[in-house]
Amino acid sequence: MKLRTEVEIKPITSISYGQKTLFIGSCFSENIGSKMQEGKMLTSINPGGTLYSPGAILQLLCSNDKGQEIESNIFEEHGIWRSWNHHSKIASTNKEKLLADIIETQNTIQHFLLEGDVIFITFGTAFQYELKMNKKVVANCHKMPADIFDKKILQLESALTQWAKFLNKSIADNPKLKFIFTVSPVRHIRDGIIENTKSKAILIQLVHRLVESFEQVHYFPAFEIMMDDLRDYRFYGKDLVHPSGMAVDYIWKKFMGAFFSKQDQSLYDAIMKIKASFNHRPRFPETVQHQRFLEQTIEKARQLEQSNPKKFQGFDEEIKLAEQQLQTFK
Repeated sequence: MKLRTEVEIKPITSISYGQKTLFIGSCFSENIGSKMQEGKMLTSINPGGTLYSPGAILQLLCSNDKGQEIESNIFEEHGIWRSWNHHSKIASTNKEKLLADIIETQNTIQHFLLEGDVIFITFGTAFQYELKMNKKVVANCHKMPADIFDKKILQLESALTQWAKFLNKSIADNPKLKFIFTVSPVRHIRDGIIENTKSKAILIQLVHRLVESFEQVHYFPAFEIMMDDLRDYRFYGKDLVHPSGMAVDYIWKKFMGAFFSKQDQSLYDAIMKIKASFNHRPRFPETVQHQRFLEQTIEKARQLEQSNPKKFQGFDEEIKLAEQQLQTFK
């Protein structure tokens, strides 16, 4: 007897150790990206902060502003400088520091567009906010007064044209670049239950139209896994909106099966096992037994690095801390 409708996912494309992957978009991008970072893959997660709408995400991906162009998109409120193109984490009490942070963010994104291998994009909502004064889409309202914004829902055909233009240029500039889109399983119920469903429907249609148009564009069904396979509130957090840790782990396993080779899955598991050993905190760290355990863990880490040269970010930090512990008890 089948008690749930499991989403079967065939291998989609490859993400491998040694490749550079950029995660951008909603907090679900951070959920998956952090798993890859834990496995010491070459990954950058939301350099411009968490973004939710396709318009705000595309605006950041295309941004390569200089000088006065950047200054036209920043503002000061209560002594804090912020950017309309970025999440509130990109902020400073010093204007020049904010400008420098914005340029650094742009450089990171441009690096991945021109030299990266995979860009993973998560759309969260089709609702977006525009400044009334210039009709510009904002990435974040920064708790500014609601009457300075217009709330609008994405126009599918217009968004499709803009994203197709971006994808054409990006793939022409970097032919090896692959894009993986997903729609966040997090429901934006502040917009309303019905409005959230309408929003997600537009996002799903947009993504599938892009997948059908580009060979290097792929879709990962995180939304379907959450809505159909994990259709139970025990897979949600206390807010009944965000996936629980168990759900994220489950979706991550599906993600690995869709994009990782068996060899890279084994490498990931080996890395996580060694990390768990380094993170072990014994009750009596001064014992000879624990010191031998640390020495063995260091040796396993070095062997894994030697057998997989330049494939993953090494254990330098963990080895340094373990060696310091060994020196403490000698």
